[in-house]
Amino acid sequence: MKLSENQEIVGDLKQILEDYDYLEYDEARPNRDKKFEGLSVRITSDAKRNVQVITDICHRLEKTTGRTYFFTYGGSYRGGDNLDEVWSYFTIREIELEKRSA
Repeated sequence: MKLSENQEIVGDLKQILEDYDYLEYDEARPNRDKKFEGLSVRITSDAKRNVQVITDICHRLEKTTGRTYFFTYGGSYRGGDNLDEVWSYFTIREIELEKRSA
């Protein structure tokens, strides 16, 4: 099952995101990319941001679900070249135990 199909985990992420009024779960991402294996979150406003926010969200999701995740992030570079400040989305992916031990 794709991570985005697990409604319990998606619900947990959405609850965590309630603490960040400038972020929202991107429900359309898995539908746009059939090979997509993750949870996508996007910026909804021009809020000040840093990568530590993403790290905090991942850790909170790990604590809630008991699973291990990593993230990737990116965005429009029009606002500058410091990706720590200009990311417009991030994706949370699961580290599966059988893949880690291989």
